[in-house]
Amino acid sequence: MAMRCVQFCLIACGIAALHGQSMFEGASGFGDEKLKGRPRTVKVEREKLGDKPLLLPEEQFAYLEDGKLSAHQRFVDGKLVANEIFEYDAIGHRSSITTRDAEDKVIHTQRFHRLPDQSEEEIDSAGGKQMSRSIRRFDAEQRVIELNTIEAGDISIIMQFDYDDRGRPREARVRMEGENVVAIEREPNGARHASSTPASQVMMRVAIMYPGDNHAIVTVYDLAGKIVLQLQTTEDGAGNQINQILFEQESHGKPASTARVEQTDDQGNWTLKTLLDRKPGTQVDEPVARLHRSIEYY
Repeated sequence: MAMRCVQFCLIACGIAALHGQSMFEGASGFGDEKLKGRPRTVKVEREKLGDKPLLLPEEQFAYLEDGKLSAHQRFVDGKLVANEIFEYDAIGHRSSITTRDAEDKVIHTQRFHRLPDQSEEEIDSAGGKQMSRSIRRFDAEQRVIELNTIEAGDISIIMQFDYDDRGRPREARVRMEGENVVAIEREPNGARHASSTPASQVMMRVAIMYPGDNHAIVTVYDLAGKIVLQLQTTEDGAGNQINQILFEQESHGKPASTARVEQTDDQGNWTLKTLLDRKPGTQVDEPVARLHRSIEYY
Protein backbone atom coordinates (compact mmCIF):
# COMPACT_ATOMS: atom_id res chain seq x y z
CA MET A 1 0.00 0.00 0.00
CA ALA A 2 1.30 3.44 -0.89
CA MET A 3 2.31 5.73 1.94
CA ARG A 4 -0.19 8.47 2.74
CA CYS A 5 1.79 11.76 2.87
CA VAL A 6 0.25 14.68 4.67
CA GLN A 7 1.64 18.22 4.41
CA PHE A 8 0.93 20.43 7.42
CA CYS A 9 2.82 23.53 6.17
CA LEU A 10 -0.56 25.21 5.72
CA ILE A 11 -3.26 22.58 6.00
CA ALA A 12 -3.34 18.81 5.88
CA CYS A 13 -3.82 17.64 2.33
CA GLY A 14 -5.66 14.68 3.75
CA ILE A 15 -8.47 17.01 4.71
CA ALA A 16 -9.33 17.16 1.02
CA ALA A 17 -11.54 14.14 1.67
CA LEU A 18 -13.74 16.37 3.79
CA HIS A 19 -14.12 19.05 1.14
CA GLY A 20 -17.78 19.56 0.38
CA GLN A 21 -18.87 17.68 3.48
CA SER A 22 -21.66 19.48 5.31
CA MET A 23 -19.96 19.40 8.63
CA PHE A 24 -22.17 21.74 10.56
CA GLU A 25 -25.48 21.83 8.72
CA GLY A 26 -28.25 21.09 11.16
CA ALA A 27 -26.01 21.41 14.22
CA SER A 28 -24.57 24.47 15.86
CA GLY A 29 -20.92 24.67 14.90
CA PHE A 30 -18.01 26.77 13.65
CA GLY A 31 -19.53 27.21 10.21
CA ASP A 32 -22.97 28.36 11.27
CA GLU A 33 -24.26 31.87 11.03
CA LYS A 34 -27.10 32.30 13.50
CA LEU A 35 -29.69 34.33 11.65
CA LYS A 36 -31.85 36.54 13.83
CA GLY A 37 -35.61 36.28 13.55
CA ARG A 38 -37.44 33.47 11.73
CA PRO A 39 -36.15 33.35 8.13
CA ARG A 40 -38.24 31.62 5.46
CA THR A 41 -35.96 32.16 2.46
CA VAL A 42 -32.54 33.74 1.98
CA LYS A 43 -31.09 34.81 -1.36
CA VAL A 44 -27.48 35.90 -1.84
CA GLU A 45 -26.20 37.60 -5.00
CA ARG A 46 -22.59 38.42 -5.81
CA GLU A 47 -21.70 41.72 -7.43
CA LYS A 48 -18.39 41.57 -9.25
CA LEU A 49 -16.67 44.93 -9.08
CA GLY A 50 -15.05 46.46 -12.13
CA ASP A 51 -15.79 48.64 -15.12
CA LYS A 52 -19.10 46.84 -15.65
CA PRO A 53 -20.48 45.65 -12.28
CA LEU A 54 -22.32 42.34 -12.64
CA LEU A 55 -24.85 40.87 -10.18
CA LEU A 56 -25.19 37.07 -10.20
CA PRO A 57 -26.96 34.57 -7.92
CA GLU A 58 -24.61 32.97 -5.36
CA GLU A 59 -26.72 30.97 -2.90
CA GLN A 60 -30.34 30.41 -1.93
CA PHE A 61 -31.64 28.89 1.32
CA ALA A 62 -35.08 27.73 2.46
CA TYR A 63 -36.00 27.16 6.12
CA LEU A 64 -38.78 25.32 7.91
CA GLU A 65 -40.92 27.14 10.47
CA ASP A 66 -38.91 25.63 13.32
CA GLY A 67 -35.73 27.20 11.92
CA LYS A 68 -34.20 24.09 10.34
CA LEU A 69 -32.61 24.35 6.93
CA SER A 70 -34.65 22.51 4.28
CA ALA A 71 -32.88 23.39 1.02
CA HIS A 72 -29.68 25.04 -0.17
CA GLN A 73 -28.82 25.93 -3.75
CA ARG A 74 -25.33 26.90 -4.85
CA PHE A 75 -24.39 28.80 -8.01
CA VAL A 76 -21.12 29.37 -9.85
CA ASP A 77 -20.94 32.32 -12.24
CA GLY A 78 -24.70 32.59 -11.92
CA LYS A 79 -25.39 28.98 -12.93
CA LEU A 80 -26.91 26.39 -10.61
CA VAL A 81 -24.35 23.70 -9.73
CA ALA A 82 -25.86 21.97 -6.68
CA ASN A 83 -29.19 21.65 -4.92
CA GLU A 84 -29.09 20.19 -1.40
CA ILE A 85 -32.25 18.81 0.24
CA PHE A 86 -32.27 18.33 4.03
CA GLU A 87 -34.50 15.80 5.79
CA TYR A 88 -35.13 15.23 9.51
CA ASP A 89 -36.51 12.43 11.66
CA ALA A 90 -39.61 12.56 13.87
CA ILE A 91 -37.76 14.17 16.80
CA GLY A 92 -35.94 16.78 14.71
CA HIS A 93 -32.52 15.21 14.18
CA ARG A 94 -31.28 15.42 10.61
CA SER A 95 -31.51 12.13 8.76
CA SER A 96 -30.15 12.87 5.28
CA ILE A 97 -28.75 15.43 2.88
CA THR A 98 -29.16 14.68 -0.82
CA THR A 99 -27.21 16.76 -3.34
CA ARG A 100 -28.35 16.97 -6.96
CA ASP A 101 -26.71 18.71 -9.89
CA ALA A 102 -28.31 21.17 -12.30
CA GLU A 103 -29.81 18.24 -14.26
CA ASP A 104 -31.40 16.90 -11.04
CA LYS A 105 -29.03 13.92 -10.91
CA VAL A 106 -28.02 12.71 -7.44
CA ILE A 107 -24.29 13.30 -7.03
CA HIS A 108 -23.80 13.02 -3.27
CA THR A 109 -25.70 11.59 -0.30
CA GLN A 110 -25.14 11.84 3.43
CA ARG A 111 -27.05 9.66 5.87
CA PHE A 112 -27.15 10.46 9.58
CA HIS A 113 -28.34 8.74 12.72
CA ARG A 114 -27.84 9.26 16.44
CA LEU A 115 -25.85 6.69 18.37
CA PRO A 116 -26.69 5.60 21.94
CA ASP A 117 -24.20 8.13 23.38
CA GLN A 118 -25.97 10.89 21.38
CA SER A 119 -23.07 11.34 19.00
CA GLU A 120 -23.96 11.42 15.32
CA GLU A 121 -22.84 8.96 12.65
CA GLU A 122 -22.63 10.05 9.03
CA ILE A 123 -22.16 7.83 5.99
CA ASP A 124 -20.93 9.84 3.03
CA SER A 125 -21.50 8.35 -0.45
CA ALA A 126 -20.92 9.44 -4.03
CA GLY A 127 -21.34 7.54 -7.28
CA GLY A 128 -22.94 4.67 -5.40
CA LYS A 129 -19.82 4.12 -3.27
CA GLN A 130 -19.22 4.89 0.39
CA MET A 131 -16.51 7.54 0.65
CA SER A 132 -16.18 7.90 4.41
CA ARG A 133 -17.78 7.34 7.80
CA SER A 134 -17.79 10.18 10.32
CA ILE A 135 -18.68 10.51 13.99
CA ARG A 136 -19.58 13.91 15.45
CA ARG A 137 -19.66 14.56 19.17
CA PHE A 138 -21.60 17.49 20.64
CA ASP A 139 -21.53 19.46 23.86
CA ALA A 140 -24.59 20.29 25.97
CA GLU A 141 -25.37 23.22 23.64
CA GLN A 142 -25.30 20.89 20.59
CA ARG A 143 -22.12 22.47 19.27
CA VAL A 144 -19.69 20.18 17.45
CA ILE A 145 -16.70 19.45 19.70
CA GLU A 146 -15.14 16.57 17.75
CA LEU A 147 -15.30 15.22 14.21
CA ASN A 148 -13.64 11.89 13.45
CA THR A 149 -13.70 10.87 9.79
CA ILE A 150 -12.50 7.42 8.73
CA GLU A 151 -11.48 7.05 5.11
CA ALA A 152 -10.65 4.03 3.00
CA GLY A 153 -7.45 2.42 4.30
CA ASP A 154 -8.47 3.06 7.92
CA ILE A 155 -6.99 6.54 7.95
CA SER A 156 -8.66 8.85 10.47
CA ILE A 157 -8.82 12.63 10.35
CA ILE A 158 -9.66 13.94 13.82
CA MET A 159 -10.76 17.51 14.45
CA GLN A 160 -11.49 18.95 17.88
CA PHE A 161 -13.16 22.27 18.60
CA ASP A 162 -13.27 24.55 21.67
CA TYR A 163 -15.53 27.50 22.48
CA ASP A 164 -15.19 30.36 24.94
CA ASP A 165 -17.60 31.18 27.77
CA ARG A 166 -19.72 33.23 25.35
CA GLY A 167 -20.09 30.31 22.95
CA ARG A 168 -17.75 31.78 20.33
CA PRO A 169 -15.33 29.45 18.49
CA ARG A 170 -11.92 29.62 20.16
CA GLU A 171 -9.72 26.88 18.70
CA ALA A 172 -9.67 23.99 16.21
CA ARG A 173 -7.05 21.23 16.23
CA VAL A 174 -6.41 18.64 13.53
CA ARG A 175 -4.45 15.42 13.57
CA MET A 176 -4.34 12.22 11.52
CA GLU A 177 -4.01 8.62 12.59
CA GLY A 178 -3.27 5.52 10.55
CA GLU A 179 -0.57 3.00 9.79
CA ASN A 180 0.33 4.61 6.46
CA VAL A 181 0.37 8.29 7.43
CA VAL A 182 3.59 10.29 7.11
CA ALA A 183 3.81 14.02 7.82
CA ILE A 184 5.79 16.28 5.51
CA GLU A 185 7.40 19.45 6.85
CA ARG A 186 8.55 22.41 4.75
CA GLU A 187 11.78 24.27 5.50
CA PRO A 188 11.94 28.10 5.22
CA ASN A 189 13.79 27.64 1.90
CA GLY A 190 10.92 25.56 0.51
CA ALA A 191 12.61 22.16 0.85
CA ARG A 192 10.40 19.35 2.17
CA HIS A 193 11.26 16.37 4.31
CA ALA A 194 9.52 13.74 6.40
CA SER A 195 8.75 14.97 9.89
CA SER A 196 10.41 13.32 12.87
CA THR A 197 7.15 13.77 14.79
CA PRO A 198 4.91 10.67 14.80
CA ALA A 199 2.03 11.31 12.42
CA SER A 200 -0.55 10.53 15.09
CA GLN A 201 0.79 13.47 17.11
CA VAL A 202 1.02 15.93 14.23
CA MET A 203 -1.41 18.79 14.60
CA MET A 204 -2.50 21.85 12.74
CA ARG A 205 -4.06 24.44 15.02
CA VAL A 206 -6.41 27.31 14.22
CA ALA A 207 -6.91 29.86 17.02
CA ILE A 208 -9.24 32.85 17.28
CA MET A 209 -8.73 35.94 19.42
CA TYR A 210 -11.42 38.55 20.08
CA PRO A 211 -9.75 41.91 20.81
CA GLY A 212 -13.08 43.72 21.01
CA ASP A 213 -15.14 46.13 18.88
CA ASN A 214 -16.60 43.16 16.92
CA HIS A 215 -13.15 42.16 15.62
CA ALA A 216 -11.66 38.67 15.48
CA ILE A 217 -8.15 37.52 14.54
CA VAL A 218 -7.82 34.03 13.05
CA THR A 219 -4.35 32.46 13.20
CA VAL A 220 -3.23 29.15 11.64
CA TYR A 221 -0.22 27.34 13.13
CA ASP A 222 1.72 24.45 11.58
CA LEU A 223 3.00 21.37 13.40
CA ALA A 224 6.06 23.30 14.62
CA GLY A 225 3.87 26.05 16.11
CA LYS A 226 4.81 28.59 13.45
CA ILE A 227 2.24 31.01 12.09
CA VAL A 228 1.42 30.22 8.46
CA LEU A 229 -1.69 32.37 8.01
CA GLN A 230 -3.33 35.21 9.91
CA LEU A 231 -6.38 37.23 8.94
CA GLN A 232 -8.90 39.58 10.49
CA THR A 233 -12.67 39.24 10.38
CA THR A 234 -15.75 40.03 12.47
CA GLU A 235 -16.89 38.07 15.51
CA ASP A 236 -19.80 36.63 13.55
CA GLY A 237 -17.53 35.73 10.63
CA ALA A 238 -14.85 33.95 12.68
CA GLY A 239 -16.51 30.54 12.62
CA ASN A 240 -17.07 30.72 8.89
CA GLN A 241 -13.39 31.56 8.37
CA ILE A 242 -12.37 28.42 10.27
CA ASN A 243 -14.80 26.39 8.19
CA GLN A 244 -13.25 27.77 4.99
CA ILE A 245 -9.70 27.10 6.19
CA LEU A 246 -10.48 23.51 7.15
CA PHE A 247 -12.79 22.49 4.33
CA GLU A 248 -12.34 24.67 1.25
CA GLN A 249 -9.12 23.32 -0.17
CA GLU A 250 -9.45 25.16 -3.47
CA SER A 251 -8.94 28.44 -1.63
CA HIS A 252 -5.35 27.53 -0.72
CA GLY A 253 -2.77 29.87 -2.12
CA LYS A 254 -5.25 32.68 -2.64
CA PRO A 255 -4.79 35.98 -0.83
CA ALA A 256 -6.44 36.14 2.57
CA SER A 257 -10.02 37.42 2.24
CA THR A 258 -11.96 39.50 4.68
CA ALA A 259 -15.51 40.83 4.70
CA ARG A 260 -16.93 44.16 5.78
CA VAL A 261 -20.62 44.47 6.65
CA GLU A 262 -22.12 47.58 5.04
CA GLN A 263 -25.85 47.26 5.76
CA THR A 264 -28.19 45.26 8.01
CA ASP A 265 -31.97 44.80 8.10
CA ASP A 266 -34.42 45.47 10.94
CA GLN A 267 -33.63 42.05 12.46
CA GLY A 268 -29.91 42.80 12.57
CA ASN A 269 -28.89 40.41 9.78
CA TRP A 270 -26.49 41.75 7.17
CA THR A 271 -27.92 42.61 3.75
CA LEU A 272 -24.83 44.07 2.09
CA LYS A 273 -21.26 42.91 2.60
CA THR A 274 -18.04 43.91 0.82
CA LEU A 275 -15.38 41.23 0.22
CA LEU A 276 -11.75 42.30 0.26
CA ASP A 277 -8.61 40.47 -0.87
CA ARG A 278 -5.20 41.26 0.58
CA LYS A 279 -2.73 41.98 -2.19
CA PRO A 280 0.55 40.12 -1.54
CA GLY A 281 2.73 42.97 -2.80
CA THR A 282 1.19 45.80 -0.80
CA GLN A 283 -0.53 43.87 2.03
CA VAL A 284 -3.47 46.21 1.51
CA ASP A 285 -7.05 44.92 1.55
CA GLU A 286 -8.83 45.88 -1.66
CA PRO A 287 -12.55 45.37 -2.44
CA VAL A 288 -13.19 42.68 -5.06
CA ALA A 289 -16.92 41.94 -4.75
CA ARG A 290 -20.11 42.71 -2.84
CA LEU A 291 -22.67 40.26 -1.53
CA HIS A 292 -26.29 41.36 -1.57
CA ARG A 293 -28.61 39.35 0.68
CA SER A 294 -32.42 39.47 0.86
CA ILE A 295 -34.27 37.63 3.63
CA GLU A 296 -37.97 36.80 3.77
CA TYR A 297 -39.25 36.06 7.28
CA TYR A 298 -42.17 34.04 8.66
